[in-house]
Amino acid sequence: MSSARQKPDTGQLRFEWLEPTPAKAEPPPEQPRTQATEPIKAEAAPALKVPPLPSEYSYGPGHPWHYYREGDNAPPIPFDDIPASEESGRAIKCELPKPKAKRIIAIRERLVSERCELDDARLRYQEIIERGAAALSRYDREIAYGGNDEMARAGTLALLFNQVAGRKGRIAFLEGGHSGSASRAR
Repeated sequence: MSSARQKPDTGQLRFEWLEPTPAKAEPPPEQPRTQATEPIKAEAAPALKVPPLPSEYSYGPGHPWHYYREGDNAPPIPFDDIPASEESGRAIKCELPKPKAKRIIAIRERLVSERCELDDARLRYQEIIERGAAALSRYDREIAYGGNDEMARAGTLALLFNQVAGRKGRIAFLEGGHSGSASRAR
């Protein structure tokens, strides 16, 4: 222990900050440019084989900038045109019980639940399309999106798009009759 006077313990962490010593403002030393730091010249860049975007938009409909004015400024996808997510269907497979009887019961219960939640998502999606940021909570508008109502609307549309695609994927998987047999799991 140091000989410095100790303060009584109040249950809070205390830090003794040291004043930084002012350093001379010297520019960083010039480093030789390497191949990694040099910009790639257009004629030297290898040709990338990137598939074309599925539409004229840069961002997919699951991204807020797809709907944002400073992004793609795209209109919302109609609810019935939102595709089912294949990943969410495969992911639910792990959550289902292995015994066939329990699996069938779980599939039926989950289907009812997913369909109800899909109907709720449909209503919410339509409400956001029709009313915009006015349909959002104060928290969403002021805190989550920093007062940017346009971004709050875009972010909510992207979130709902992803939720709907996931629910449609799970419903498609469950309706496919995946009772657990090895031949159907493929």
